[in-house]
Amino acid sequence: MDGDQWAAVHSDFRNIHDSPVGYGYTLVDAFKALMGDRGDELDSRTQFNRSINLACARAYHNSKAHGFWNAPDTDGVLFKLSRIALMHSELSECLEGVRKDLPDDHLPNRSMEVAELADVLIRAFDYAGAYNLPLGEVILEKMKYNEGRPFMHGDKKA
Repeated sequence: MDGDQWAAVHSDFRNIHDSPVGYGYTLVDAFKALMGDRGDELDSRTQFNRSINLACARAYHNSKAHGFWNAPDTDGVLFKLSRIALMHSELSECLEGVRKDLPDDHLPNRSMEVAELADVLIRAFDYAGAYNLPLGEVILEKMKYNEGRPFMHGDKKA
C-alpha cells in the first residue's frame, strides 16, 4: 500500500484492524476495493456522492489532526461563522490570483486561481465533514434543480 492512496471505509468504521478498508489511487478505486465485486455496480451518482463525502472526511480529519478543530465550542454559531469566513477568504485570494495572473505560492507549477479555488473546496469539505453534512447528495440535488431552471433563471442579469 502506498501512502498516497485513498482509503474508503463503511460508516460503522471502528479501527484499521477490525473494519474493512478499501485502498485506491482515486476515491472511486478505493470504494470499489471496499465494495469488492459490487464495486462495478456503483452508478455514477453513488460514486460522485461517495467521492465527495470521502473528500469531506479526509479534509476534516486532516484539519482536525493539525489542530484546527481544537476550539472549545466548535458547534457554536461564531465558530461556524469563522469557518465560513475562511472559505470567503480563499475566494478573495482566488480573485487576486485572477486579477494579477499570479502563480501559487505553495504550488508554483499551478496558477493562484486554481490553487485557491481548490482551497475553497477543501475548506467547504472540511466544514461539511466536521458537521456531517451530506454534501455529495445535496450537490447532486442542487445540480438537478438548476438544470430545470429557465435560461438565466428567468430575468436575472448575472
